[in-house]
Amino acid sequence: MYSVQPAELKGQVIKRKPWTPNFKLPYPEDFSLAIETGIKDEVPSELLEIYVRFISLGFVQKHGHQCVLMSNLLRRILKYHGFSAVTRQVILYYENETKQVKMTVGSQMHDVKENEIDVHLVTIINDKWLLDFGATQLMQFGAVYPRAFIARATLSDDDWQDFGNMHGRATWIRSYPPHPLIKHFRLEQHDKEKQLTKEYFRVYAF
Repeated sequence: MYSVQPAELKGQVIKRKPWTPNFKLPYPEDFSLAIETGIKDEVPSELLEIYVRFISLGFVQKHGHQCVLMSNLLRRILKYHGFSAVTRQVILYYENETKQVKMTVGSQMHDVKENEIDVHLVTIINDKWLLDFGATQLMQFGAVYPRAFIARATLSDDDWQDFGNMHGRATWIRSYPPHPLIKHFRLEQHDKEKQLTKEYFRVYAF
């Protein structure tokens, strides 16, 4: 038995980077990532590594202000990796009491520019973990504020989640009804979502 390689593959070595076994991120704040206090050792290492991959590829820096694109891109890539991932429409309440900073994202009550929506989407993994890689607008308060979060997926208004003295606290609450323009944004961003997914898997293995 023998196999014949397609002509375009002959002489080529095609490599994709696998997961790093037991990946660690000792100082997530160096990457502007806020992880809920007390759960760092519980978070699957793949979720930490995928954030660093998104930073390495420039996804968070370039698209972190577009939560519809970011949450759906993350959902798509995580599904290829075998995770159960869904997006959820939420309202993000954030505050840092020490610095007297507060912000609400996705309340659908703010005036927005043309072709923008006041809505916020996050990605939920295995009904347990909440990944919010679309929070870069918090950095308007300064460079030490988070541009992304990893937390428990409680989605409860009585459960403020602590991210330490530097990153303050936040809570994500399910938002209803679904914003009517989300489907329009997904349609317009569909090609971009597929393009970024291809860029990701040109570097990383399934």
